[in-house]
Amino acid sequence: MERIVGQADAKRAVAIALRNRWRRKQLPENFKTEVIPKNILMIGPTGCGKTEIARHLAKLSQAPFIKVEATKFTEVGFHGRDVDQIIRDLLDVSINLTKKRKTELMREEDLPSAPNTATSTLITSSSLQAARSTRASRELQGRLPIRVELQGLTEDDMYRILTEPITNMIRQQVELLSTEGVELVFEDDAVREIARMAALLNKTVENIGARRLHTVVERIVEELSFQAPEMEDGAVITVTKDLVKERVSDMLVESDLSRFIL
Repeated sequence: MERIVGQADAKRAVAIALRNRWRRKQLPENFKTEVIPKNILMIGPTGCGKTEIARHLAKLSQAPFIKVEATKFTEVGFHGRDVDQIIRDLLDVSINLTKKRKTELMREEDLPSAPNTATSTLITSSSLQAARSTRASRELQGRLPIRVELQGLTEDDMYRILTEPITNMIRQQVELLSTEGVELVFEDDAVREIARMAALLNKTVENIGARRLHTVVERIVEELSFQAPEMEDGAVITVTKDLVKERVSDMLVESDLSRFIL
């Protein structure tokens, strides 16, 4: 899970849970049924990596993955969705995943493949703190025995997100403009300023975690991206710390004014 920055405790928990699934499959049949797979509850602020950890775990284990917004199923009256729809959606994803895997194996080996029958793991996440004293909380604790609390992202975490993953946001923008024959260069000071601005906006406006980086980066490259098709082939654009401040400073002004709007 190198593409997910930080959150070592959460990574460790899901790694152990996944390995225990494999260990369970190695047990004798009469003993295996007594070993109940353990589901996982991840708690942390918005944008700290909960969904990405679950999504990446599913990818590593070649398991179906769906994201469900619980509030859509708990609304009162006719507005609430049928909870059974979660199972139907998961089944559809499972069938499509199995078909794709069969097709790939048949192309490689020219042989049919049996569907994957491994038991699934339920990973739930919440951006709210659980009410520990409620009956509902006690019920959840029994059904979600592995509990991990993720930490909010710091300015250093933001910088690592921008630089460490192979397909980080900075490289994505560089590769996109390269298709126009334009070389986009981000100075290190500029990248650090992006991280600083994103962390500051999360503190002063609303904490949306790593999603804030998308907003800041898009604001910086918007005009460059628009002008790129008209630039000469081989043109070089350098994003500096001053450019970042120029493009993003108005976002801080907007955030200050928004506090006075009723």
